[in-house]
Amino acid sequence: VTNIMVVKTFPHDQAAFLQGLVYDAKSGHFFESTGLYSQSSVREVEVETGRVIARRNLSSNVFGEGLALYNCTLMQLTWKSGKGFAYTADSS
Repeated sequence: VTNIMVVKTFPHDQAAFLQGLVYDAKSGHFFESTGLYSQSSVREVEVETGRVIARRNLSSNVFGEGLALYNCTLMQLTWKSGKGFAYTADSS
């Protein structure tokens, strides 16, 4: 990738240490994985407003990393702990 152009921006929680981001075309929402020990979570976010619709916090000893969406399953990776989590992406 050599040329990048920003075509639109969206509001976002600046305190969230974003590690993974996927767009769900079915719901029109973002799903996010956030990191930092004692602050990691997986969130469903309204794109236009940045409002967190749903959130699941991880244990304080787990650092959230990447996120993928396959069919209706969110898969979240962690840093150093060697754990992964699967969630049903129910945004109906």
